[in-house]
Amino acid sequence: MGNAKIVITAAADQDLEEMKNIVNEDKASRVTKTELASWIISFFKAAYFTKHVQTIRGDHFDEIAHMEEVVRQMKAARNAGGSIEVGGLLAPVIQRQKNQTTATGTKRTQKIESEPKE
Repeated sequence: MGNAKIVITAAADQDLEEMKNIVNEDKASRVTKTELASWIISFFKAAYFTKHVQTIRGDHFDEIAHMEEVVRQMKAARNAGGSIEVGGLLAPVIQRQKNQTTATGTKRTQKIESEPKE
């Protein structure tokens, strides 16, 4: 099997380096960052991905992409001569904004929200 390339953030690279060093403290084990990243991805997919897919989606929710999908569905309904319940389609955006306001007292942007909390 060939190798593929991915780009990770500097923080994730630092975490990967630290994990690699811990694994390699045992002189009987030797792993490169590429091997470790591949192992982590395969292990996570097999053991945890299904359990955490909703969390991943929530952490990477894009209001604009969601709204574009809402507009696409509204256009499809209009073209089919039907109607669509817009409130339900907007619910994820509205709920997310309510949660942001409740948690912080003010609305936060996605960029600030995705930064690690110290």
